[in-house]
Amino acid sequence: MITEVNRLCSDQQTLGTAAGTTASEAILDNVRQSPVYDGRLHFIVQVTNAPAGLTSLQAKIQTSPDNSTWTDLADSGAVALANIPANGVLLDVPIEDNFKTARYVRTTYTQVGTATTAAKVTAGEFTEGTPRYRRIFTSGAGFTG
Repeated sequence: MITEVNRLCSDQQTLGTAAGTTASEAILDNVRQSPVYDGRLHFIVQVTNAPAGLTSLQAKIQTSPDNSTWTDLADSGAVALANIPANGVLLDVPIEDNFKTARYVRTTYTQVGTATTAAKVTAGEFTEGTPRYRRIFTSGAGFTG
């Protein structure tokens, strides 16, 4: 998979050991330049460390027109730790088909249970193709708002 660092919401983000909900360390701003890729583009949430003691993990991809009021775009549901393989993908949403966003995009993670070590996640836009050129966000070009 190929990505650009500016299109990641979380890059090996540590979630901590306690139960609760954590927002991604970065919020994507679709007004900034973003790459156009050859190939199919996906928004993926990958669990890079799922520690013992964690009962389940849930990921949501959210969007906002104003960076304060958030709406869910996709939800993994609560996934049991036993069902999350090493470097397992928790959520994979094809962007071209059903990922219409407002200006801002983030992810949230909800942990259930108390982990022995911190869970880690990586989330953002990924493709099997390579970036061709850069473009500026324009309303109606796969985005709303």
